[in-house]
Amino acid sequence: MFQDYALFPHLDVLHNITFGLNNPSPEKLAEIQRAMIQMDIVELTNAYPHTLSGGQQQRVALLRALAPLPRLLLLDEPFTGLDISLRVQVREDTLRLIKQMSVTTLMVTHDPQEAMYMADHILIMRNGKVEQVGSPREIYQFPATEFTARFVGQTNILQGIILSNSYDEVMTSIGPVPCLSMRGLEFGTDAFISIRPESFEIDPNGPFGAKVCTIRYVGQSILLEVEIIDEIGKGHRLKMRVPPNLRVDVGEEIKFRIMPDFVTVIEDPLDD
Repeated sequence: MFQDYALFPHLDVLHNITFGLNNPSPEKLAEIQRAMIQMDIVELTNAYPHTLSGGQQQRVALLRALAPLPRLLLLDEPFTGLDISLRVQVREDTLRLIKQMSVTTLMVTHDPQEAMYMADHILIMRNGKVEQVGSPREIYQFPATEFTARFVGQTNILQGIILSNSYDEVMTSIGPVPCLSMRGLEFGTDAFISIRPESFEIDPNGPFGAKVCTIRYVGQSILLEVEIIDEIGKGHRLKMRVPPNLRVDVGEEIKFRIMPDFVTVIEDPLDD
């Protein structure tokens, strides 16, 4: 399935979908009609591509690719031409149909959220080379490199030294930070860690003190940028994600702790 859909302008929707089939049987046509109903385009059977919206064209292109029951479906940036609200719906419809038909699918995308939502298995590439392979959870929770960590979401990168494998802590420029994955590094080894914004928890008894610099309300959460005010790490800025019902003001001083679940040792960070 091409990025620009590449529908045949001289064929109507039904003949676009059945293009790869030789004399489809009544049973096959009935199956295609059921898929068209599921994808909400059955009323467009006799319409031509130039009369369709972007979302409708995407659905037609998908059904055309699936009609011959391929062993492997290739999707090239399939949702980039759609606006955000339509993209969510079409993406859900596409995923449901692919799962229903049990078709192995390889999708190329530059949208990390799209990859996380669609994939069972993700392969991150950089400059033509594989950077990391894993499930969405593995890629997000345990990025192996700074490139991967930053590609799939916001993160904080700190330099430090491994304290002890048994304690699962890294001594950083802001103090000791609990770390879920030490990657087998030994005591005293220099290390860099990735701390996801979700790793922070506002706690009046927390070991870290900071001043709130910016607040960004994004509905499902609040993104804060804070500046450390403790003697260790003073002036260092961190990004944290907190619940949307939290009441906090710019300039306010807070206490927080770091939870280890989304903290992991990574390889040396990217060169500037």
